[in-house]
Amino acid sequence: MAIGKPEDVFHRVVREEGYWGRYEASESDNGLDGFISDAYRLMNGSFTDQQQRLVTDDGGHPDLYFGAIEADENDVNALAFIEDGWAMVGVTNGLFASLYSLFAIACQDHDLVRSFESEVGTPEASEIFALLYITAINFAANNELGHLVHGHCSSTARGPRTVRRERLLQADAACRLRSQAAEVDADGYATHMTLQNLLNGPARDAAAGQLGVLPDDPQLDENLLRVFLAAIICFFHCLQGALVAKDVESRSHPFELLRINFVITDLRGWCSTHRPQLAHWPNQDDFARIGDMVRNAVSSSGIEDAWDTQTAFLGSDAGQQYRDRLYHERNVLRKQMEPLQWRVL
Repeated sequence: MAIGKPEDVFHRVVREEGYWGRYEASESDNGLDGFISDAYRLMNGSFTDQQQRLVTDDGGHPDLYFGAIEADENDVNALAFIEDGWAMVGVTNGLFASLYSLFAIACQDHDLVRSFESEVGTPEASEIFALLYITAINFAANNELGHLVHGHCSSTARGPRTVRRERLLQADAACRLRSQAAEVDADGYATHMTLQNLLNGPARDAAAGQLGVLPDDPQLDENLLRVFLAAIICFFHCLQGALVAKDVESRSHPFELLRINFVITDLRGWCSTHRPQLAHWPNQDDFARIGDMVRNAVSSSGIEDAWDTQTAFLGSDAGQQYRDRLYHERNVLRKQMEPLQWRVL
């Protein structure tokens, strides 16, 4: 059973982890703070729904909490941990701000906005911005929650605190590939949960309104998959850095294009169960078209563009062998983590 107010526990832990504390956004702000406040409300609502479908090793439902972290504006990060019975996810104000700026730039591109048009018309750029932004935050938060669900963090209040971070360039030498496997494993959970939310229920209806169509529009599902993929590519563009081929296995996280490769595999897996008519989406041309469009839309962001280098490496023999090792390691990790995983009802 969780102990204490979640806001107080969250504030204490993030301070102990070197941050400034819990970020309290102004609900009346029409800019970034307003979006952070919306994300806080939406993600805690999503977590409340998810925790009813999650069962921990003691047979109960986990107590989940999502919060924003106050940190240096250049600290672009997200993390997950368990403390005092609370399973917690945090996103730094730096990540919120970086994504806000990136999507603001992207949505100034008319081709990007028009790519989501339908026979009814073209949606407003402001609506596409809001939809892409909250989809990316949803994915980031669900990625961190995935570490908790899949047993990557200490699962009892008595155990040592294990904190998973979105950005940590180096991992312990003995477990680097394992750390990368845990990351794409959590990406898989994030993909399934974000799609489950985006393509069903109230979120689907809201997204249809933002796209300017009715919820029963026959093209809505594929359009929402394009929203998801565009948001994910922007999210990973925000995180990307230089790729040094000889160092790929010394990182704590795989390079971003390979993570997208795993996300697409999991997206197709979700569709094969829930939207079988789209089980093979996206094909190579679909992905190239969306990727090129997003890349062009964010070209003025000032973020280093390493996509060509990553594409060349992934297409090489060494890149394919590394990819295959990581897929194998993810399968091994999932088997090893079974005793620690929460059950999903």
